[in-house]
Amino acid sequence: MKNSLKIVLVINFLVFGLGFTPIYPFLSGFFVRTLAPIEVLLVRSNSGLLDWVGFVKSWPRLKSEINLSKNNQSFLEIKQIEIQRLEKENELLRQELKVSSSKLIKQRILAYVLGRGRGRDEILLDVGLSQGVKEGDLVSLNGFLLGKVSLVERNFSKFLPTSSGLSVFEAVSNDNKVRGEVVGDFGQGLVLTKVLPSQDLKVGQLMVESQSSLVLGQVTKVLPQGAKIFKEATLNLPYDADSLNVVFVVKIHNE
Repeated sequence: MKNSLKIVLVINFLVFGLGFTPIYPFLSGFFVRTLAPIEVLLVRSNSGLLDWVGFVKSWPRLKSEINLSKNNQSFLEIKQIEIQRLEKENELLRQELKVSSSKLIKQRILAYVLGRGRGRDEILLDVGLSQGVKEGDLVSLNGFLLGKVSLVERNFSKFLPTSSGLSVFEAVSNDNKVRGEVVGDFGQGLVLTKVLPSQDLKVGQLMVESQSSLVLGQVTKVLPQGAKIFKEATLNLPYDADSLNVVFVVKIHNE
């Protein structure tokens, strides 16, 4: 105990003496972080020096425990993020199944949108051959047909939206009275073509893709037929390609 008090006095005199020197401001942090804890340990303990030696010896173990605690916290944070992501994906899948329960669809693969392709006409997805995606698979969200997969690599793929000038889909109306083809209007919308003159085409009819029953769009205007062989109409585009974040790649039973 006497030795501990002597050390405490020496520390205090040392700090007091250095307080009158120009280097004190630079050493003040050292005093607070190092000497002050030592002093507290020595004053509060009946065997101060022994406790301080024990603290020094146990520091590697304490440091290891602190690092382990930090790693465990980081692990738990990562797990929490993964759980939240899975909950979000499950909710999206429940919504998709609720609005689109077609028996023709055998599988839905959730995909995140990575951005646009070089030509701006294609949209990049984070799933590919490794996840079972194939060229020609349909892409949907909330029961609407968004497009068709045009290119597949190992871990990513691209799809052409329905509004692309290269997109063509066989379509049938929800009342089964109209059949034709829906083509993209170069990013501006959708056009229903090749409708036989005898078919009752009218505004408000819902056109769906013939294989999957996914909604392509609703007839907004029946175009004048004139001298054309087939009837034509414009459809509304039920999605904004630039705002897509998550979609589903759809596998059809007859593939």
